Amino acid sequence: MGILAIVLGILAIVCAFIATFLFGTTGAIIQLCDETTCAFQPTNADGIATFSTEEQKVYDMHVLKVPEGYAPDQGEYKTMETYSDVSVFLKKTK
Repeated sequence: MGILAIVLGILAIVCAFIATFLFGTTGAIIQLCDETTCAFQPTNADGIATFSTEEQKVYDMHVLKVPEGYAPDQGEYKTMETYSDVSVFLKKTK
């Protein structure tokens, strides 16, 4: 494993910890990034996270934290340039 992968892994863990502390959520925490900025949003009771975005931009989305009893999701999801919903399904481990 390269040094960059290790640093990115540690950064993801730190971000998830900070987001959990700030939001106090037991649900998932979603990260949405453009070229320069990232935003964090916890999911609501229905498992939905909502972001305000700019048209004509593509965003990268990651699941930073999953609820207890769910498998981590290491995927990277891209939004479309126009308004869109992105669905991510988490696998239960228990």
